[in-house]
Amino acid sequence: MSAFQSIELASKQLVTMQHAAQMLDLHDTRVVMRLVREGKIRARKIGRRNYIVVSSLRDFCESGR
Repeated sequence: MSAFQSIELASKQLVTMQHAAQMLDLHDTRVVMRLVREGKIRARKIGRRNYIVVSSLRDFCESGR
């Protein structure tokens, strides 16, 4: 797991794929990546890593998945 669980970029809170999976109570980051590909949650790529935008993750959870 990455040493950085969350970062802030351009006033947006971002979390690692692993942390997003934990927030969704998932054991596999591939499900999180599928949600990104389907456009259900937003992500930003920084270097080699993908980070999930926390506000989109909250919206996804509130929408009832």
